[in-house]
Amino acid sequence: MDLEEIKTFLAVARLKNFTWAADELHVTQSTVTSRIKNLERFYGQHLFLRTNKKVDLSPFGKEILPLFEQQLKLIEDSKKIARRFQSERKRIRFGITYSLWDSRFTDWVDRLAGTDENLRFSFHADHSHIIVDEVLGGRIDIGLVYHGPEDAEIKKETFGEDTFFLYCARNFQIKRKLGPGDLNALPLIYLNWGRTFEHWFRQEFGEEYVPFVEVGHSQALLEFVRNGKGLAFIPERIVQLSGEKMFFKKLDYEPRHKMEQQPIHLIYRKTAVQDELIARAIQCVKEIFRKKQRQHSPPKMAVE
Repeated sequence: MDLEEIKTFLAVARLKNFTWAADELHVTQSTVTSRIKNLERFYGQHLFLRTNKKVDLSPFGKEILPLFEQQLKLIEDSKKIARRFQSERKRIRFGITYSLWDSRFTDWVDRLAGTDENLRFSFHADHSHIIVDEVLGGRIDIGLVYHGPEDAEIKKETFGEDTFFLYCARNFQIKRKLGPGDLNALPLIYLNWGRTFEHWFRQEFGEEYVPFVEVGHSQALLEFVRNGKGLAFIPERIVQLSGEKMFFKKLDYEPRHKMEQQPIHLIYRKTAVQDELIARAIQCVKEIFRKKQRQHSPPKMAVE
């Protein structure tokens, strides 16, 4: 016996007609008939007395009718309680630029989840400008991006920087110091890491430079370099935190132009801090990221 069979019995008892009950329940008449037969087999008793004109409850059906009504009410009441518990679960929505995702987020989830058993999380990885739009639209609570917006409604905090070095696989045969001219003859794997990096790269190599391979995702770039397919400029943070250090080696590169660090921004709507949970989450993110940033802190500049 299931909930749909209980509802079907009550509908037929009230309407005294199988066809009308089927219409009300949005099922076929044969489905109604099948459900009633299942109940009758379960009890070993007829529930209805059928005539050509109408359907009446049998004596047994009349006896159990109030019990079925009570059972349905108990089920509906329990569903209301479940919905209330579901609504009490709080969700924090986080957006991260692809290349800023790393293992620190698991620490953040563990730490916050330990403070509230009803807390739930969602993570959305995308390009910086999309994360910014989602925060502005209120669809993401906290964003971590390379370039935050200049918007009166958004709080933007700089709490980290990425420093770029030239890397290759450990078995890649390069031992000498390299300069911009050398990369014309070497397989460079390129990813646009953001505005600061892109500006430096175009200054360094010129607008006409075409890399050996251009990718749109940090994992693709790491895979190419790890497999010895070329060399690439990669943030020191990614090599340190992703476990790639054992596979990569840092090359001695002497740039033509000074390479600036690229800022990492934490962004959120200014009104978000009025929510105690979001304010706590923001503080937690800052503490964990800054702690691990100090543990793996690179030099101030990639080159001098």
